[in-house]
Amino acid sequence: MAGHPGLVNVQRIDDVVYLLFSPAQRLHDLPSSRISQGLKSIHMHYNTYTQICIQERRVKLPPVKQLLIVYHSQTGGTEQMARAAASGAKQASGVGVRLEVATATGPDALLDSDGYLFACPENLAAMSGLMKDFFDRTYYPVLDRIQGRPYATLICAGSDGTNAARQIERIATGWRLKAIADPLIVCTQAQAPERILAPKQIAAADLARCEELGATIAAGLDLGIY
Repeated sequence: MAGHPGLVNVQRIDDVVYLLFSPAQRLHDLPSSRISQGLKSIHMHYNTYTQICIQERRVKLPPVKQLLIVYHSQTGGTEQMARAAASGAKQASGVGVRLEVATATGPDALLDSDGYLFACPENLAAMSGLMKDFFDRTYYPVLDRIQGRPYATLICAGSDGTNAARQIERIATGWRLKAIADPLIVCTQAQAPERILAPKQIAAADLARCEELGATIAAGLDLGIY
């Protein structure tokens, strides 16, 4: 391991092994202390070499599963929820997390992922238009190609959110996805036009719920439950 001078000397391992496993008469010429020292040297160098290989493999090993979080956010509330969910999902070391805006996400992202979190605001008692555009663009290209995969939904609403959640549920049913939790709906209680259009700040308790949902779906993917 040239990159780790002083820790592992492969040539030293080779030399000791050659001495120990050469013909028997050669071993007879070696004092017992030399053999003992050689065995200790092999053990030390080999253990260090193995640990470094394991560590380097852990760094280079790609995640086994992929979680795709698709979101649209107009006033920032849904983005905060999606990012909280992504933070929770990243706790699963065996799962890669892709956080993507709906306008930039296409069929390939869905096909390349093993589970999904869909997040959007509810506007006029429906999912936001750009989130609907995402589903319009991707629905048929992935139909019958992602069935059985797990999903969950995040909705940022003024006072309800259930209509947007039902719309996403119908689409997911068409794809034959598997819901792993009830829709997580956060109501900001924004009713007046100026409050509806104003930037949102999601409460810490609600962000914690989003983080927990992200951790749940990622852990299920990591453990092969879903």
